Amino acid sequence: MAAHAIAEPNAAEPNATATASAPGAGESSADVTAQPVVPDASVNEDPQQVVAEVSPGEPAKISVAKVDEAGKLVVTTTPVIGPEQAANAVADAQQAPATVAVGVAAPVRISALPAVEATSAMDPGRWWQWALNDLR
Repeated sequence: MAAHAIAEPNAAEPNATATASAPGAGESSADVTAQPVVPDASVNEDPQQVVAEVSPGEPAKISVAKVDEAGKLVVTTTPVIGPEQAANAVADAQQAPATVAVGVAAPVRISALPAVEATSAMDPGRWWQWALNDLR
């Protein structure tokens, strides 16, 4: 089974709030009372499988999604180093009854937008400036 990555909820969405704390650790929350939250398969998966992509000595972040007493989805991030610490953090999170997902945090990027060359974005008239690419 593949490892799961968790992205923090978007604070710009309706009914969502986000808070930040110290660098390396974070917390976000979103109101999920409108619909029941079904736990992800990562809650029952072997912790070693969840952290399979973490290499020895590699800094990583473990994200845990839980539903708090008020019905809000809360995502916390814990910094770890190496697969052993990562697996221990995952195992601890899986034991909490409110946990709905756990995984290695990963950056999320929008890939549907076309790539834009930085110079053309900064100077829209660049294409009319002859031989500009030849100058060095």
